[in-house]
Amino acid sequence: TSPVTGAVGWRYCSEYVYEDSLIWGFTQTHLNGTGCMDLGDILVMPVTGTRARAWDAYRSHFSKDKEAATPGYYTAELSDPQVKAELTASIHAALHRYTYHKADSASILIDLQHGPAWREEQYHSQVNSCEVNWEDAQTLTGHVNNTVWVNQDYFFVMKFNRPVVDSLYLPMGETEKGKRIIASFDMQPGDELMMKVALSTTSIDGAKKNLEAEIPAWDFEGVRATAHNEWNNYLSRIEIEGTDDEKTNFYTCFYHALIQPNQISDVDGMYRNAADSIVKAGTGTFYS
Repeated sequence: TSPVTGAVGWRYCSEYVYEDSLIWGFTQTHLNGTGCMDLGDILVMPVTGTRARAWDAYRSHFSKDKEAATPGYYTAELSDPQVKAELTASIHAALHRYTYHKADSASILIDLQHGPAWREEQYHSQVNSCEVNWEDAQTLTGHVNNTVWVNQDYFFVMKFNRPVVDSLYLPMGETEKGKRIIASFDMQPGDELMMKVALSTTSIDGAKKNLEAEIPAWDFEGVRATAHNEWNNYLSRIEIEGTDDEKTNFYTCFYHALIQPNQISDVDGMYRNAADSIVKAGTGTFYS
């Protein structure tokens, strides 16, 4: 899960350009180092103030000196809604923590139309179908099918650590099928909103199993430490000597080399294959 600063055109294959000054939100999946557009599933963005605005009116400036990233953790201060954003993740799930410095209409934008695309019109037409269901005041589940590079099905479960008190669906464009929901919470300045989201290629039930297995509690620091240790385990397989700049360069490259391929089988080994059948991975794990 990572920040998004753009989504249209080749420059935004991974949705983030360091020089940009606006964050659109945070998506759960990204391609890395490709020349193709895809993934960028489920954009979420903390918002405050007026809720009934255009789909693209929730982007925020952020200060570069308060942005930081390390394997398994990202943080930025969103100056427009006045929210501190923090992200961490497990293999199939993400955990977001948002601290609202002001809590005027404290909400989250959930954008299921979003996904990196070659052209503006494709950005607004790449979703073929989108179903969502509020299972309770703290749980949203859904299924999206979209086509940019490949025809993709993903199922998700999203849980909040406090109840949604109101939700608003933003109007959709003529070619859009992905829903955009503004979910609001009863919060005081300084309160934290946490959000877990797990994905699956097979089913909502598969996404729920993934979440339960990997992020059962609301333990942000625990998930962050696990992710840090997992990455450290991989990155420490090679030790080099050199200047700090050389080490930074080497371990950055090594990190990038290890990001893909992604594990797309569920924790029980089931995945959706290229023939659109749900099958069990022979080794228990399948990578895309």
